[in-house]
Amino acid sequence: ISEELSALEEGDTLFSFIGPLGKKTEIENYGKVITVGGGTGIACIHPITCALKEAGNEVISIIGARNKDLIIMEKEIKKASGRT
Repeated sequence: ISEELSALEEGDTLFSFIGPLGKKTEIENYGKVITVGGGTGIACIHPITCALKEAGNEVISIIGARNKDLIIMEKEIKKASGRT
Protein backbone atom coordinates (compact mmCIF):
# COMPACT_ATOMS: atom_id res chain seq x y z
CA ILE A 1 0.00 0.00 0.00
CA SER A 2 2.97 2.34 0.57
CA GLU A 3 3.69 2.45 -3.16
CA GLU A 4 0.08 3.34 -3.96
CA LEU A 5 0.03 6.10 -1.35
CA SER A 6 3.32 7.56 -2.55
CA ALA A 7 1.94 7.69 -6.11
CA LEU A 8 -0.92 9.98 -5.05
CA GLU A 9 -0.71 13.60 -6.03
CA GLU A 10 -2.07 16.71 -4.37
CA GLY A 11 -5.84 16.77 -4.78
CA ASP A 12 -6.22 12.98 -5.20
CA THR A 13 -8.91 11.39 -3.05
CA LEU A 14 -8.96 8.26 -0.94
CA PHE A 15 -12.41 6.67 -0.93
CA SER A 16 -11.71 3.98 1.63
CA PHE A 17 -8.83 3.55 4.00
CA ILE A 18 -8.41 1.24 7.00
CA GLY A 19 -5.52 0.20 9.17
CA PRO A 20 -3.18 -0.55 10.65
CA LEU A 21 -4.43 -4.10 10.89
CA GLY A 22 -1.56 -5.64 12.84
CA LYS A 23 -1.98 -7.97 15.77
CA LYS A 24 -2.68 -6.09 18.99
CA THR A 25 -0.37 -6.39 21.95
CA GLU A 26 -1.37 -8.98 24.55
CA ILE A 27 -1.98 -7.11 27.78
CA GLU A 28 -2.02 -9.37 30.84
CA ASN A 29 -0.55 -9.42 34.31
CA TYR A 30 2.87 -10.96 33.72
CA GLY A 31 4.38 -9.72 36.98
CA LYS A 32 7.44 -7.71 35.96
CA VAL A 33 7.81 -6.38 32.40
CA ILE A 34 10.21 -4.12 30.52
CA THR A 35 9.22 -1.72 27.75
CA VAL A 36 11.93 -0.31 25.50
CA GLY A 37 11.67 2.60 23.06
CA GLY A 38 14.11 4.80 21.21
CA GLY A 39 13.63 8.07 19.38
CA THR A 40 10.09 8.40 18.03
CA GLY A 41 9.49 4.81 19.17
CA ILE A 42 9.16 6.18 22.70
CA ALA A 43 5.70 7.46 21.77
CA CYS A 44 4.73 3.96 20.60
CA ILE A 45 5.49 2.32 23.95
CA HIS A 46 3.53 4.87 26.00
CA PRO A 47 0.03 3.35 25.59
CA ILE A 48 1.45 -0.16 25.99
CA THR A 49 3.28 0.87 29.16
CA CYS A 50 0.08 2.42 30.56
CA ALA A 51 -1.97 -0.68 29.78
CA LEU A 52 0.62 -3.04 31.27
CA LYS A 53 0.73 -0.97 34.47
CA GLU A 54 -3.09 -0.89 34.66
CA ALA A 55 -3.10 -4.70 34.32
CA GLY A 56 -1.10 -4.88 37.56
CA ASN A 57 2.43 -5.33 36.23
CA GLU A 58 5.60 -3.83 37.64
CA VAL A 59 6.82 -1.91 34.60
CA ILE A 60 10.42 -0.92 33.93
CA SER A 61 10.80 1.38 30.93
CA ILE A 62 14.03 2.02 29.08
CA ILE A 63 14.09 4.95 26.66
CA GLY A 64 16.88 6.48 24.65
CA ALA A 65 17.84 8.68 21.73
CA ARG A 66 20.97 9.87 19.95
CA ASN A 67 21.39 12.47 22.69
CA LYS A 68 19.54 13.66 25.79
CA ASP A 69 18.00 16.62 23.96
CA LEU A 70 16.17 14.23 21.62
CA ILE A 71 14.50 12.19 24.36
CA ILE A 72 10.74 12.73 24.29
CA MET A 73 7.97 11.92 26.77
CA GLU A 74 10.34 11.16 29.65
CA LYS A 75 7.91 12.40 32.32
CA GLU A 76 4.97 10.56 30.73
CA ILE A 77 6.87 7.28 30.53
CA LYS A 78 8.05 7.60 34.15
CA LYS A 79 4.47 8.24 35.26
CA ALA A 80 3.12 5.34 33.18
CA SER A 81 5.76 3.07 34.69
CA GLY A 82 4.83 4.19 38.20
CA ARG A 83 8.20 5.87 38.73
CA THR A 84 7.41 9.50 39.51
